[in-house]
Amino acid sequence: TAYDGTAEFYIVSEAGLGVDVCVVRFDVKRTGDAPAGCADPTTGAACSWASTVTFSNPTVVTNTDGACDASDSVPALDSAGIARINGMAIGRGFSRVAAHGDSLMKYDGSKWTVVGRASWAEGTGALGYNIVTGACNYGH
Repeated sequence: TAYDGTAEFYIVSEAGLGVDVCVVRFDVKRTGDAPAGCADPTTGAACSWASTVTFSNPTVVTNTDGACDASDSVPALDSAGIARINGMAIGRGFSRVAAHGDSLMKYDGSKWTVVGRASWAEGTGALGYNIVTGACNYGH
C-alpha cells in the first residue's frame, strides 16, 4: 500500500567500468493500484505486490564535464530526457520467483516483464533493485 523512495539513473565512464559521470535522482512514490496481471513470466505465480509509481522531483547529483547533457544515453539524461521521465507513471511489482530469482517487474503498457534483480524485506518493506540497461557514447 506504500512505495516511497528514490531512483537514480547513472552514466558510468569507461564503458561502465569507470566512475559515475552523470547521476540523476528522482523521488518515486506510489500513486495508485497497478495494472492487473503482475506474475512470474515462466510459472504464472502472482507477484508479491504491485503498484503504480510516479517519478518526480528530478535532481542532477553529478554532471562531470556535461556528461548528462549528451542526449545519446538510454534513457536520455539531458534536460529533455529528464523532463520525459519526470511525471512518468509506471507499474512496478516484485516477484520472488521470476526468472532466476527475486525480480523487479515493470508493466510496459501491454504486459509485465522482469527488468532487474531485486530484494524486498517483507518485515521492514525495504526494497532494493538494480536495472542495468542502455548505452551512451560518452567520451572525452
